[in-house]
Amino acid sequence: MNSPGKLVALSLGGNVGDVKKAFDSAMKQLKKCGLSDISRSSIYKTKPVGFDNAVPDFLNAVATGLWKEDSSALHKACKEVERLAGRPEKHEPWASRTLDLDIILFGNETILTPSLTVPHPEARKRFFVLAPLEEIAGNWKFPDNGEMVSDALVELTRSSATNEVLAKEPW
Repeated sequence: MNSPGKLVALSLGGNVGDVKKAFDSAMKQLKKCGLSDISRSSIYKTKPVGFDNAVPDFLNAVATGLWKEDSSALHKACKEVERLAGRPEKHEPWASRTLDLDIILFGNETILTPSLTVPHPEARKRFFVLAPLEEIAGNWKFPDNGEMVSDALVELTRSSATNEVLAKEPW
């Protein structure tokens, strides 16, 4: 019997060009690559984190779906979709971008390779990841510690003095 695939969560971000169009295009491209049963969060407008003040605000969202291949195939697909959206393969980590795709969760797997860490190491530190993830997958658990996404958002809200989310709108 064939498995329908692993439940995955991807974060999307961008702050250059028509970001909403880039998000829509990314979902179409990932669907062509094999992502199915896609759910999308609202789009969150956020202040840049780790950037200087001259950088435009970001739009962020999360998409979940089913992926039949391994994590490296999804990672490769995400990098290709970023490239098609105009993001250079070699880029500064704190540079503005047309599209940023990160694998937040990949089934119940904990992955640590030179090119991929899952759960994403910054996910539980970022409102712009946890808030949209909680919106569509609040009962999912982080496999490395068993914490539910909704509980991680509550903890981050409790422990952080700032919430960089400026606005929320439907996708």
